[in-house]
This record gives sequence, structure tokens and C-alpha cells, in this order.
Amino acid sequence: MMTTDRRRALPGAGQPGRPRLGRVLLVEDEQDVAELIRYNLTKEGYDVILSANGNEALRLAREHRPDVLLLDIMVPQLNGWEVCRR
Repeated sequence: MMTTDRRRALPGAGQPGRPRLGRVLLVEDEQDVAELIRYNLTKEGYDVILSANGNEALRLAREHRPDVLLLDIMVPQLNGWEVCRR
């Protein structure tokens, strides 16, 4: 049985010689958790942008136009639900 990798490669490079799979904005105020998630996503070929609060997350989303937002619900300033709504 043959499986197909359905991830869409985008132009650019997450790592040398490896196509970028997409840009992820990770909103997480616990630094250890954020770094663990960033490590694993980067290892898989994603570009990861970190934010520790809701206001910064909105600014970074407008500036970098990520493909996906991963939101912690309980972050300072604006919670994850409000960031998603906006």
C-alpha cells in the first residue's frame, strides 16, 4: 500500500535544501511549551513565528500573513478566542 504526503510545499526554505510547507503563527505564553512546539514544527519544514500575547499575535498575523494560527486560549492581553474572532 502506498501513501501520499498531502502537505503542500511552498516556495522558500524552512531548512537548507528543504521546501517550506507553510507559515505557522504560534500563540503560547508558556515559553517551554512554545519552544517544544516550534522545534517539532520547524523540524517538519514549517516556518514558525512565536507570540506570547494576543495583541502581538494580531500584529504578527497582519504583518506575516501565516497559513495557520495555533492559539492558546489563555494568553495575556487578548485571549485566544478574541484573537480568532478578530
